[in-house]
This record gives sequence, C-alpha cells and structure tokens, in this order.
Amino acid sequence: MESGYIEDCQITSSEAPDEAAPAHNARLNMPNTAWKIYGQHGIATHDTWLAIDLLRNATITSIATQGGSRVGTSNDFEGTTGSFQFLYGTERDVYMVATPRIQTDPNHRTYFEHAILDPSVVKHHYLLTAVDARYVLIKLESYCSQNFNSLRIELFGCYYEENGEQTNKECYNTDSQWSNINEADRGFMVMDGQLFVCNSLPLRLEYTDTAAGKRCYYLFTSHNWLGSYCLQQSDSSSWSRLSTDVNMLLGYESQSFVIYGTRNSRHNKIIIRSIDRGRSWQTISLWKYLGIKSSATFVPITSVPSTSTDDMNWLNPSNILNDYISENRGASYDGLYEFKDNTWHKILDWNQCCIQPTTTMTQSCVID
Repeated sequence: MESGYIEDCQITSSEAPDEAAPAHNARLNMPNTAWKIYGQHGIATHDTWLAIDLLRNATITSIATQGGSRVGTSNDFEGTTGSFQFLYGTERDVYMVATPRIQTDPNHRTYFEHAILDPSVVKHHYLLTAVDARYVLIKLESYCSQNFNSLRIELFGCYYEENGEQTNKECYNTDSQWSNINEADRGFMVMDGQLFVCNSLPLRLEYTDTAAGKRCYYLFTSHNWLGSYCLQQSDSSSWSRLSTDVNMLLGYESQSFVIYGTRNSRHNKIIIRSIDRGRSWQTISLWKYLGIKSSATFVPITSVPSTSTDDMNWLNPSNILNDYISENRGASYDGLYEFKDNTWHKILDWNQCCIQPTTTMTQSCVID
C-alpha cells in the first residue's frame, strides 16, 4: 500500500463521503490524508469497509493500521478508528474472517483493536495463522471517540505463483478513466433478435456459520448475493443466466455481434467481452473498449433508471416511454415488456427473475 504497488483502482470502500479523503488514500504513512468516514462513538450502525483487490492470490501474515491527521476538505483534526475485522477470500464475493494472534476482547474473538488516538502511531496486528487471499475487506466494527474515523493501512505477506506461472498484474482504469464507461445500474438490449437484461442492486454484508463452525461473510443484495444478474432470452419461453462474471452489459458491436460488459466485482472494475453471444468472456483493456465504443457500429445498452424519476414512478408503473424501447421490447418502472399482437406484455419484473411466462431457467437464475 505505502509503496504504491497496489494502485488506486484496486482500493475501494463502502463509502467515502469526503472527496478529499477517498478509499485509495488509505496508505500507511501517506501524509496529511487517509480514508475518512463520518461516524459516532460506539458500535458501527451499518456495514462500513475498505476493500482491496490484490489482483492475484497472495499469502497475508499481518496488517498495520494508522489514523490520519489534517484529513479531508476542511483539514479536520486528527481521526483514527476503533476495532475492525479482517475478512479475506480468493473469490470476490465470499469472505472468511481472520483471527488475531492476540485477542483483546473475549466477547469478540475476531476483532482487531486499533484504538490509538495519536494518528501518527502505527499498530501492527498479526494473524493467528497466515491466510491465502486475493480480496481483502477491513470491516469496521466500532468508531473512535473523534467526530470521524480515518484509516491508513499496510498489508504484509507475499504473492505466490499459480500453476507455476505468475499471474500478470493489471489495473486498467482509474476513477477518472472509468467515468467514460457510463455503466448502468439496470438495462437491456436486443442483439440480432436476442434479448439481454441486466439488473444490479446495492451491496451489503451478511454472514452464515459453515458446517466447520467458521463464520463466512458474503456480499449480499436484497435479492441476489452476487450483487447483480444478467439474463438472455432466445425466445418467448426460454431464459438463461449469463456467467456470474458479468456485472453489467455495456453494449455490442453490430457487425461482429461481440458483446461488451463489466466484470462482477465492486472492488476493481474490469472490461470484458464475449465473441460467442454470451457463452464465454475474456478480459480486454479499457483503452481497447473505449476505441470500440466510439465507433459508429457500437450499440449501447438501453439504460433504465433504477429509482423513481418524473416520468417513471409508482404512479404510472407500466408506462413505457420511447427512450426505453428497443425493437419490440420496452422498459417501465415495474419491469420489461414485449410488444406482441398490438399490445405490451410483461415478461420480467425488476428484481424478480423472469416471472412471465413460465420459464425453463435453472435454479441459479431464481432471485429469492
């Protein structure tokens, strides 16, 4: 973190209310800044975390934490943090909880404690056992006694090789570059008569106890633990789910029918493409995608608002506007429709997978 080897786009957070103190400022000994969140004394009232995508698997043995001074737009006084959990995983949405070597709270044996008011002091925390991970979440469990929390960290360990070959380190896009992507929260497109639908929902954390007695955290949404789902419909009675690697579709190239999208990770946004109509996906560079996006043959996904607007709201939930029509499909506030026999027929409710007609979809597509 301190060296800059982990790039800005690999570091994200559940929130960063001060634009002058974003998640990627959470680097040990970074001067006059940190990752900053507003809080209150005591137990955190909602899930707050700092996320790091190492881009390839590594062995992690310990972590160092530090507060921050003169943090943010108003040069606020010093801030620090209280207790936290160290979550880790080799999959982007499933996490195990590490145990500290020294346990200071018998009631919370997985809590690491910082609780040092001096923001210049570095505290080293050793894991009880080394862990293998690509994805790391620092989940705050209590606030400090200041008006806000600030955090800077360092990870200690080493990368290792997979199958005898070291995975390439790639980090294509910074926040400013990603603003050119225009990723939708919800949308659909019709390519060569085939319908594709994507819907994403805000992430939250939930946990379960495994059979082995270990607590395992998941990044959940209210309907789908992956945070999003993308579907394709070949005919009026058959739906199938795209790979869970797909977070959101961006559009397609109308001559080659190559589809472009984003990978299903809130920690590091990656561009992917499919040359076989959604059956398989490969990573491509941001710059290559931006070149394709600017071409006259690129057809973007029809983006649909995921929250109420003046024209799309609960007062007229089935109102289909011209801006949200593509060929014989159209979107409204309450779902997706198909125009057939001179009328619109609903084929999908937002947040509920494929309610009409009865489908042959696999269980993985059913959104509870």
